[in-house]
Amino acid sequence: MQTGGCNANLGSRFLISYAHEADLTGVVIDDYGCNEVRLTDNPFTTPPGQASQPGTVAGTLRGPDDLLDLVKASR
Repeated sequence: MQTGGCNANLGSRFLISYAHEADLTGVVIDDYGCNEVRLTDNPFTTPPGQASQPGTVAGTLRGPDDLLDLVKASR
């Protein structure tokens, strides 16, 4: 669990995209700062965190503490 303030240094950003039927969704995970997670309903046109479709959460989310470890292990 993260405590205290966030480190604002830039680092890697990961985009995981998946399709289900006609829907395309992207999950963007920052490997810096607070390790923010944001969703996009179209990774090509919609900025992460600015949902434009029903069912996609707008704003910043917090993933599980081991999310980045899982993403990095799958590279």
